[in-house]
Amino acid sequence: IDAKTIEQVYATIRGDRGLGGTSMNRIHSLLKSVLKKAVDYDLMLRNPCDRVVAPKKDDPDRKALTADECARLARCLDDAERKHRTQMEEKEQRMAKLSKTADRVTVRGVGKMGCIQAVRIALATGMRRGELAGLEWGSVDLEAGTIAVVQSRTKYNTNKAPKTKAGIRTIHIDDTTAKHLGIWKKEQAEALASIGIVQDAATPVCCNDKGGYMDLPNLERFWRNFKTEYGFEGLKLHE
Repeated sequence: IDAKTIEQVYATIRGDRGLGGTSMNRIHSLLKSVLKKAVDYDLMLRNPCDRVVAPKKDDPDRKALTADECARLARCLDDAERKHRTQMEEKEQRMAKLSKTADRVTVRGVGKMGCIQAVRIALATGMRRGELAGLEWGSVDLEAGTIAVVQSRTKYNTNKAPKTKAGIRTIHIDDTTAKHLGIWKKEQAEALASIGIVQDAATPVCCNDKGGYMDLPNLERFWRNFKTEYGFEGLKLHE
């Protein structure tokens, strides 16, 4: 195995799989690590990847919101929150009149309110969707106005620690965001209590209708509907 062979393999993979620069860069890093171990075990004299230029990562085509756009998004979140809170209250009143609040295991609407809060936190902190879905109340200090990022929710519905030490961080939030989260914390506690769940430090901030962790596809689905309704078409959640 020499540098020329590796470059030819990279070209073949690009052509057959249509992979971008970022994916090819990851493949290069993995191969370089494997061959380094082969050198360590005296199976090879040198690592041929040392003589191969690493494929350049793709430049993400992402935009940043202007200050005015951020302010408008915050106002839209306020509007969505007010409307959904009213809908939840009216629905609970109807359920009570029909005597359907007993022995239930879900509170319809809690999950959507959790999604609204997830976007609000994303706007205030820049946290990624997995970090938002994995955030628990024990990591939120409303008095100090901080959120500690210590885990992330995966597509396999499990929690994982950040890959690097830099991923574990404490982020300050503004007073307005802290106020909204404080209101939501009380509302969530009351809603979950109605189905026999006690809110504690391990309760997800952005929970589903059963008080558990939200599914990432549900958050993406909410974001698609929200940005269409409020005129943010094309905007990615991580933007």
